[in-house]
Amino acid sequence: MSSNAVQALKEEIWKRAREKAENILKNAEERAKKMIETAETKAREELRSKIEPEKLVLKRRILGKAVMDGRKAVILARNEVIEKVFEKALEKIRALTDSDLYREFLVKSLKKAIEEFSDIGGEELIVYANERDLEFLREKTRELYPSVKLKFRKGNFIGGIIVMDSAEKRVFYDTIESRFEALRPVLREKVASLLFKGGEEK
Repeated sequence: MSSNAVQALKEEIWKRAREKAENILKNAEERAKKMIETAETKAREELRSKIEPEKLVLKRRILGKAVMDGRKAVILARNEVIEKVFEKALEKIRALTDSDLYREFLVKSLKKAIEEFSDIGGEELIVYANERDLEFLREKTRELYPSVKLKFRKGNFIGGIIVMDSAEKRVFYDTIESRFEALRPVLREKVASLLFKGGEEK
């Protein structure tokens, strides 16, 4: 075989070898690309399967907190309105402390207090009252209970009286504030029912 023929054969063998190598490389690259795409798809699906439930939980948590915050805001707003109604009511009561009806209440309270302490004999009692009411109570005491020993002191409340023994161990409360506070739970329900037509929140 001539040298030209040998050279041509060698070139043909190298050509086929290169083509085969290129095909093998190309196929390998395609398989690798598919494997990578499959792996990426699988990874995304796995990630989604983990993230979606967490997103749902987070969404529910956020919605739950929003609902709770909304309910709290409604409760606070209702309470604020009710407290303002109570403040207005106390203002109206304060305006009535110059009336005959209020003075009748004072006399009845004083009578009740003296009866409450009737078991301590002639011991002196201390009577606290609003400065506005002190002189009226002194006059009524001299008129109705001349034999009862009473010492009058100024009290810091809207109206009514607080009476205690000289040792300040026994106390009789009958102030406007104490009566108002005793009625507050019932009044609160009624006010809430009137204002919001559904009663107070549960």
